[in-house]
Amino acid sequence: MFGVYIGYFICFETLWRCQTPGKKYVKIRVIREDGRNVGIQQSILRSLLRPIDDILCLGFLFILFSAQEKRLGDWVAGTILIQEGQTVTKQKIEISPAATDIANRIIETGKIAALTPDQFATVRKYLYRYPALAPAARKSVSDKLANQLLQRIELADIPPTIDAHLMIEAIYLAYQQQFRE
Repeated sequence: MFGVYIGYFICFETLWRCQTPGKKYVKIRVIREDGRNVGIQQSILRSLLRPIDDILCLGFLFILFSAQEKRLGDWVAGTILIQEGQTVTKQKIEISPAATDIANRIIETGKIAALTPDQFATVRKYLYRYPALAPAARKSVSDKLANQLLQRIELADIPPTIDAHLMIEAIYLAYQQQFRE
């Protein structure tokens, strides 16, 4: 019974777009804190801690008393639940004019070609979702993602005069410019 209970969540979350049938019905899904889809490791960690969350009501307490509303399994696995929205195909990404100058400098000094298409897709998803994020989440997610991207393209840390979100916009533009030519 334990294997079936745990296996249900592992199978669906790894093979069915990070959703169980119940999550699909209520339009939520599990993702990693950096915006990528969960892998088998994250799903196993979440599922193995689910009985502790359920039986001892720790999950409820963690959700109730933490700012990020994550249960114990999410804390350990580094995952979050997100609300699925409408498709964003018609939505336009708003890029600030200041990002253009920074993008040109990134092309000259960084290794923008080191970004994979999956990483670029993560940047695009972030930029689509950024307006809907809560202010605290904006700062946290922007800082994490910007630092990961800067490491990938082998640039130094974000200068104190440049906001992390602006840096992500610039990397987005630099990637587009690099591969448009």
